[in-house]
Amino acid sequence: MRYIPEHFKLGPHTMHVIMDGDLVNDSEAYGMAEIGKQLITIQTQFDGFTAASQRQTFIHELVHMILDVMGETELSCNERFVEGFSQLLLQYMKTRRGNADL
Repeated sequence: MRYIPEHFKLGPHTMHVIMDGDLVNDSEAYGMAEIGKQLITIQTQFDGFTAASQRQTFIHELVHMILDVMGETELSCNERFVEGFSQLLLQYMKTRRGNADL
């Protein structure tokens, strides 16, 4: 299953995802969600930053974007909430079984 898309829709917005090997050097972050640019950026190479880390980072940034599109900026700024929600969402995605097509 491919977890990190090149683009996707949230409400009326088309969000784009780019992979950037210099994100940690430029911003000291593994991922970044920029609602104004409709862009999620994910770090590609960093010591110990695996493909699983990239997937988790993408889901974390996706949660930020969803909350921002909903106008829930207070929740989007709550890193503890976003991380907890993203961990549970990824767990669901990894463990779902059966007829799950939407």
